[in-house]
Amino acid sequence: RPQVSWKLLKRVTGYARPYLWLILGMLAITLVNSGLSLLNPLILRDLIDRTLPNKDLHRLALLVAALLAIPLLTGGLNVLLRQLNARVGEGVVYDLRSGLFAHLQRMSLSFYTHTKVGELISRFNNDVVGAQNAISNTFVNIVTSLIQAVAVLTVMFTLEWRLTLISIA
Repeated sequence: RPQVSWKLLKRVTGYARPYLWLILGMLAITLVNSGLSLLNPLILRDLIDRTLPNKDLHRLALLVAALLAIPLLTGGLNVLLRQLNARVGEGVVYDLRSGLFAHLQRMSLSFYTHTKVGELISRFNNDVVGAQNAISNTFVNIVTSLIQAVAVLTVMFTLEWRLTLISIA
């Protein structure tokens, strides 16, 4: 297995550069999804602490509508996120395979006499799919996890900072 180095990372990110706006869109959708998922506890807190004790039917209707709208919005955003992820992933695979094919066309005949065809095809498929996963899945998952961790800690500190300090200590 090749060692991960800055040179290799720069090379892989070079293939992701044409899809930068799509990747940024994926990150923005992830940020919005994280924010939406954190609204439920805040809505439920408001429902229990203010709305039900005050018997405010208008506020109750708004909170119920919000609780119903959040999963619908999250579902729609998840569909869009998957679509963008597929476009980035398949675009990277296409670019990588086209580049590899062009490179293989320039190789000498002696290269093909000393290299097994099955090994070439295996490397062709596995390495391309590995690079696709690194760009479209791994990077987005790392950033998503960081965003969600920061957002959850922020909400926890907002709700009860003493309990949050005890829970993370």
